[in-house]
Amino acid sequence: MKNKKIISIVSILMIAFFMMAIVGCGNKEAAKEEKDSSEHAAASFNPEDSGALQIAVSRPGSLNPLFNGNESLTQMYHLVYEGLVTFNENREIEPKLAKEWEWDERGQSITFTLRPNVTWHDGESFKPEDVVFTINAMKNKVSNLDYPFVHADIINQIADARKVSDHQVQVSFSRPFSGGLEALVFPILPQHLFEGAGSSLLASDDFPIIGTGRYQIVEHDTSRAFKLSHYTNYWGESPYIKEIVVSVVPDREAAMSMFESGEIDIVEPLSIDWTKHTDRDEVTGKSFLSNKYEFIGVNFTNEWMNRKELRQAIAYAIDREQILQQLYFNHGIVTDTPVFPHSWLSTSDELTYSFNQETARQMIQDLEMPEETVFTLLTNEDNQLRVATAHVIAEQLNEAGLVVEVEKASWEDLQDRIEERNYDLVLAGWHLSFLQDFSFAFHSTQRDAGNFVQYQNDDMDEILENIFGAANQNQKREEWGRFQRLFIEEMPYISLFYKNHAILHRETLKGDLEPNAFNWFNGIENAYVVKVETED
Repeated sequence: MKNKKIISIVSILMIAFFMMAIVGCGNKEAAKEEKDSSEHAAASFNPEDSGALQIAVSRPGSLNPLFNGNESLTQMYHLVYEGLVTFNENREIEPKLAKEWEWDERGQSITFTLRPNVTWHDGESFKPEDVVFTINAMKNKVSNLDYPFVHADIINQIADARKVSDHQVQVSFSRPFSGGLEALVFPILPQHLFEGAGSSLLASDDFPIIGTGRYQIVEHDTSRAFKLSHYTNYWGESPYIKEIVVSVVPDREAAMSMFESGEIDIVEPLSIDWTKHTDRDEVTGKSFLSNKYEFIGVNFTNEWMNRKELRQAIAYAIDREQILQQLYFNHGIVTDTPVFPHSWLSTSDELTYSFNQETARQMIQDLEMPEETVFTLLTNEDNQLRVATAHVIAEQLNEAGLVVEVEKASWEDLQDRIEERNYDLVLAGWHLSFLQDFSFAFHSTQRDAGNFVQYQNDDMDEILENIFGAANQNQKREEWGRFQRLFIEEMPYISLFYKNHAILHRETLKGDLEPNAFNWFNGIENAYVVKVETED
């Protein structure tokens, strides 16, 4: 009887296991059939029948795009407002409200020819006066308001803007300025809504959101939502998506919660490991190179760090590819200089300082440093990813024969120690401007400001000044080539990598949306939302 009981139990367990396997296989088959059905529906879906796009923005402080420092609102405003020009993914300038332009011989002014037949969302014609008004407003020539313009550092380079004809406007700079086009990507505002007494609206909660973009705002409550619809008189290509609903949320975390619950279609990931979301069938990630550049700053007041042979040895000793793979999920691009890797200004994709432990070890030995020499690698303790990176770097440098100890500090203490020159190496990062100008970091006149490493080199000063004042694109690229060659030789920073960023979207969003660091909605005219049929 006992054996029969055991056999019965085993039989029951086997049957149960078999039934679970059948159910499991059934679930997998059902999931596969559902996915195949969804893909078939998407393949046969007519983009002209696109559904509405659901997105979210963090609660804005100001609705004026020239005041706004809220990144999510800035991205939404790319749908509503336009500048004279814009950036593509390679940081090249492309036409927007200006269809063409011409520099003067000195590189000190640009004459723009504006697109014809462009209208504001209220039906008024776009005119040169709108460009002049926007620039004058940013230069505080419109009223006595103290505007917190997010483009203030750039606008200071503009001396004057004037109407040349009904379709032309000229922008002049205080001196030859090769970054003039890059400086003019800011949104243009409609003069007719703000001139005279209306200028007070610039800083008002009742700011009228009227642009020239592909979408117009038809409803908005800054505490709850915006509703955008396709502007039918838009000068460019019509989008498939005719309506965009924008939820206003407290922060990025709230936006992610809405994305995970299926309430919105697009979201910015909260961390570098966004692939944990894209592992799900219903989510896709589109990555792009960000403006976030990681580097090791050296203290040039330190006798040893002032030796470029040591800086070069450090560069050889660090396996940057390994760091990217192990800590950053390979979301980045290793670079020897701070010049944006995909930029038309970047002269080479080849790395000079590829990982070479033997070369690094030999260079360090040749320096004949005292055996007791110990260096500190400082970083901010609130950035756990950077702290982990610092420990890997220290380990790699130790293997090359350089004794390095990691020290963590609060952001305030780190800044104090940098100011006091109380460090040897510092692992840090810059969120760089789209207008690439490294005078703030490497020009000798900036040693009490952005040039915190105390780097001084007459050739570097000359090159940076030549870049700023280059009279044409060829001269500009030539000087940027000189900058990169000198940087690689001198190593004022130990360059690590640029980090990638990404936008996550639901699989129901199809088409050629091509986000980049400047505009997450680049290519929105080619995207469409597949309507999902639900059963009652």
